[in-house]
Amino acid sequence: MKKQLSQNTVSALESAGLSHWVKGDMDRIYINAKDLMDVDFYKSGNVQHAEINGEKISNTKATGLLNSKIYVDANTNEIVGPDELVDLAIAKYGLHEASEEDAEAEAPEASEESSKPVVEFSETSDTEVDVFVDKNRYGKLQFDAEQDVWVLWPIQIDDGVSYFEDLAETEETITDEIQIYNED
Repeated sequence: MKKQLSQNTVSALESAGLSHWVKGDMDRIYINAKDLMDVDFYKSGNVQHAEINGEKISNTKATGLLNSKIYVDANTNEIVGPDELVDLAIAKYGLHEASEEDAEAEAPEASEESSKPVVEFSETSDTEVDVFVDKNRYGKLQFDAEQDVWVLWPIQIDDGVSYFEDLAETEETITDEIQIYNED
């Protein structure tokens, strides 16, 4: 399901602490499905009990929703994901559909948003990803199979920074860190 959002709303999502991820021509703000549901887990990590808006859902459905992606496409300002989660995200974050007034009001903001550095990732193999900031080589991500994590090796320092096992989560975090660092 897709619903058009205003640029002001996209900016508000970033301000709420949601992860902003950029790769190539994709620009997304990810929403954690777990934040939209009431979920309890067993020690094993499996779903023990789950509810949406106070209504119990099956553990299988909850697992599927938790594993699904829900995000705002910052290029098109559309929210994408399973219907149940899209509706919950709209309610939780006060999202609304874009209007002509929003389009007129957001024109000045476009120049402010363009001041953020653009972070891009280019996979060179299954275990290596080149990292670019504003089209300049920033460093390399390498998967460390021993630690089961992605490690960033920035060009400017002679040390690696360990992140997560999941590449998308690692890329999101690196993007956030670079953009926040460059705001200061």
